[in-house]
Amino acid sequence: MASTSAAHSHLQRYETRWRDLHDFLKEKGYKLRSRYSPDWVPSWTNTNKAPIKCEDGVRSPVALSFIRCTAYS
Repeated sequence: MASTSAAHSHLQRYETRWRDLHDFLKEKGYKLRSRYSPDWVPSWTNTNKAPIKCEDGVRSPVALSFIRCTAYS
């Protein structure tokens, strides 16, 4: 069985859609969670933090057709 850290360090299939839209949404003025950045490295990498204690270690609920993003100027 994979460790908790390894289990949370990969995007689920339903999350890859948001990763693939990351740059497009950024160009339109929206920011997704760091987890969906194409060059994402889990924030708990090389630390003693549990993934569940990190913002980017929490997966979005299964197969959402929408997620929260932040508009910026």
